[in-house]
Amino acid sequence: MAPSLAGSVELTFDDGPDPVWTPAVLAALCGSALRATFFVIASRAAEHPQVVAAIRSGGHAIELHCHEHVRHTEVDRKAIESDTRRALTTLAEFGITPRRWRTPWGDQAPWTEEIAAAHDLELCGWDVDTHDWRGDAAEAMLASGKFGHELIAHRDATNAPVAIVRVEQLYPFPEAEVGAALLRYPNVR
Repeated sequence: MAPSLAGSVELTFDDGPDPVWTPAVLAALCGSALRATFFVIASRAAEHPQVVAAIRSGGHAIELHCHEHVRHTEVDRKAIESDTRRALTTLAEFGITPRRWRTPWGDQAPWTEEIAAAHDLELCGWDVDTHDWRGDAAEAMLASGKFGHELIAHRDATNAPVAIVRVEQLYPFPEAEVGAALLRYPNVR
């Protein structure tokens, strides 16, 4: 990650890869200098290896979301330890070693940080929720102008590709910043 994120927007997409919407996001990013980060569900990555390959070939980052999408506070520690190991093993089969972990719903139990540390994972969240999961139009997602460091979108967000294009238009960062990966677009739910 670049040393300074001042003036940048990081779009993150959770819960993919999806065989329809992830390629749509990749297509929206194609031809631009923008790069995304995809917080993937490892079981979906295993189901859609061609989408994982497309994400990587586009120069985008793949990080950990989970293997099964469960709230950490609704299961015991052993369940999350097992889920995390299984997800990391699945991603390792693709040659992917995540450094960041966004838990489902951002939900953390008292022991989530310990599990992250045991796997050398940085826990991360988001500043702005696009509410794409509600079906908001791209204009509504961007209308607030309250962009922070990380903007989250999800796999089934039909308006996410449009929102990505509009973010690029609204925030025309200098090429040097784009090239330094200050603008990132993670994974679509």
